Amino acid sequence: MQVGCCVVGLLRGHADAGSLVARSTAKRLDLVALFLILAIGASIAVTFPSQSTRLQAADQSTLTNATIAAISPCDGDPTDCLLLDVVPSVGRDSGQVFRIPEVTTESSFLVGDKIVLRSNEGSDSGFRYSYEDHQRLPLLAIVSAALGVCLVLVGRLSGIRVMLALAAVGALLWFYTLPALADGANSPVTALVSACAAAVTLTFVKDGIGAHHIVGAISSVVAVTASVGLGWLTLLLAGLPNDLPLTGIAIGAVGAVVALSSGQASAVFNQRAANPHLTARQLAVSGLQANRPRLGTTLATLTLAYLGAGTSALVIFASANQSALQSLNSAEVAAIAIAVLVATAGLIVVVPLAASLAAAVATGPSEIDTALLSDERPPVRRAAPAPSPARRRRESVGSGPKAKPDEPSLWERMRQGLDD
Repeated sequence: MQVGCCVVGLLRGHADAGSLVARSTAKRLDLVALFLILAIGASIAVTFPSQSTRLQAADQSTLTNATIAAISPCDGDPTDCLLLDVVPSVGRDSGQVFRIPEVTTESSFLVGDKIVLRSNEGSDSGFRYSYEDHQRLPLLAIVSAALGVCLVLVGRLSGIRVMLALAAVGALLWFYTLPALADGANSPVTALVSACAAAVTLTFVKDGIGAHHIVGAISSVVAVTASVGLGWLTLLLAGLPNDLPLTGIAIGAVGAVVALSSGQASAVFNQRAANPHLTARQLAVSGLQANRPRLGTTLATLTLAYLGAGTSALVIFASANQSALQSLNSAEVAAIAIAVLVATAGLIVVVPLAASLAAAVATGPSEIDTALLSDERPPVRRAAPAPSPARRRRESVGSGPKAKPDEPSLWERMRQGLDD
């Protein structure tokens, strides 16, 4: 426990330099962050699939890469069918030419294209290999590397941390979420654990373990939990399967929830630094007002992302001569609508929650407040008020040489002569 607190404390100190959070509050936040990490790790360990479920097919090892050497039309239907002469790149047949069976022209082929073949050994097809798919991994690797370099050039350290956070979330999905779903695990539990783990991972790896980051992580976990519960209930009442859609809804909303919670907490802390005399209520309201436009922008972005992902289903129902309400009633379109509504609920929950928690933490005793209230502070020296003109004359008369009496003025002499 002490080692974990020390590690979290070091990360917090690096990420939260210059913060006005008191040391006692920072230690409590470190304990909360450590508890979140340990709780999510324990949840993953408990719900991890009992068997190592392989997501690949049983004959995945029979796939091999090849290059198209020649293309010729089929004898019976030369317009919609092709015969490919291919050369495997690896394995015992490397360098040899093989003809694969008829391939439809739904995909475009050119000589020199890289494709994936499946071995047909032991089958009665008469062909050693059959066409499986195009080889797209080299292209994806090149585009990903180029975008990663641009991200690092623009974001520097933040860009590197974003890539690390996305890699960690991808590993979580590949090694835990997908095998658990394939193994028939409880979908709501898997969705909840996966979404909470993704939220905490994104927050701490991308931003660090600072005071407002811990507040954002807590708010994200609560909002994601509410979203999963609402999504499960809505899918159940709508008569839709809640295994894959629920997990997709939860994972899809994590990024927006994390971004909004971290931004809201940062806005509250910035308001506290600008005006340390605000109360917790005033600070929360001020932070909400400063971050309110971001809520609408994030909601619009998330909605368009879900609609873009479901474009294929929307096109199919739009071309089926159905009304908009009939299309919305279908299972595929209804799942998209439910995803948007559930994600919206998560955003609505996380904004006031993050503002309230951040205001409560920010208005606690800060380092500056502690210094001002301690007995070791230097005495306050106030400037003495400027003396009045009469006081300056008295002081000048008392301290200097004895002044000569003033001579009477002309008017006084004339008046004295008349009196005589």
